[in-house]
Amino acid sequence: MKYGYPKTYAFFQKYSSKFLYIVALVLLLFIFAPQQQKHYIKADIADFTEAYYLPICSVLAVVIVLTVFLMVWKRTSIKKAFISLIPSLLLSFLISIFFQSIIIGMCLWINRFSVTNHSTVTYQLVKIPDSENRMIVEKETGKPLGKEDESRMDIFSQVIDLKLSDTFNYTFYKGLFGITTIPEKQ
Repeated sequence: MKYGYPKTYAFFQKYSSKFLYIVALVLLLFIFAPQQQKHYIKADIADFTEAYYLPICSVLAVVIVLTVFLMVWKRTSIKKAFISLIPSLLLSFLISIFFQSIIIGMCLWINRFSVTNHSTVTYQLVKIPDSENRMIVEKETGKPLGKEDESRMDIFSQVIDLKLSDTFNYTFYKGLFGITTIPEKQ
């Protein structure tokens, strides 16, 4: 019996599409989606997800259900096509749960395709109660800016000379879906 190369080659030839699918999924999940999130403030991503994720998943579900329904109807009968609705709805539900970060990452990526306008936000440096530390908050809403967002926005150079209660402006770009993006560093 021969061992080695022929069996390995046959194995990869048989499972190459599954292997490529898993590699693509891992790349999307662990590289693509986190890379897209670096261009946004976490609060904006959370607001977008809360407002638009359900409608996006609904559209995705309709597309999946109609595609499966039409494919089954074309190949078999209308009765079997209606029976295929249940598994396709389940598939849509599972995709919306397990691929949320990939779907949101795709939306964030598409958002950056076109800049619709600019928006300027005023931030203020305030003292944290019962502490010597300072934090940056959005002046209008009072939302604190996270440390990770501060470093992504590269605002330490602006804050270093500020005193408590001083304000500074930061300009964001609004993308295709209206999500504000952090400008690229020059």
